[in-house]
Amino acid sequence: MGDKKMRKPVLLKVGWEKVEWPTQQIAEAIENLFGYLGDYKPEQLGYSKTAIMGPVGKLLSMIEASQFGESVESYVGHIINIHNQSSKKLITQAGIERLRKGVEILVDLKRRFTDRDFHRIVRSVDYGVYFRKAKEIAERHERKQEEAKKEGEQSE
Repeated sequence: MGDKKMRKPVLLKVGWEKVEWPTQQIAEAIENLFGYLGDYKPEQLGYSKTAIMGPVGKLLSMIEASQFGESVESYVGHIINIHNQSSKKLITQAGIERLRKGVEILVDLKRRFTDRDFHRIVRSVDYGVYFRKAKEIAERHERKQEEAKKEGEQSE
């Protein structure tokens, strides 16, 4: 065989490393991003997930892809720009603060977790915000139906 040297074996770590799931931070990110969406009034109404999530859906994809690295200001600035181009209502200072806080939490989680775990975190935030917003829309719709029903009964 000659003077061929053996390669060093590659060792792989097998198994799952137990990580503390950031339940509280996920809840805070959901709360802040849902609160921000209170400022967002789309020019065209829709009931698709994309329409309901507004700029938050884009934000989550951008952070997951590290479009602006760890620059909270860049993410917030980009979303404010999208917001002001696609919303009937300009973003408020309170909305900017909620958006900034949500982005800070997500950037911190991205720094601390593996890509695989962060993907799961982003999906949790995504569907958590969607659930809250869809629930709000359904409750508003039911209130309007009840009010219309009461008005119909009063006019009889």
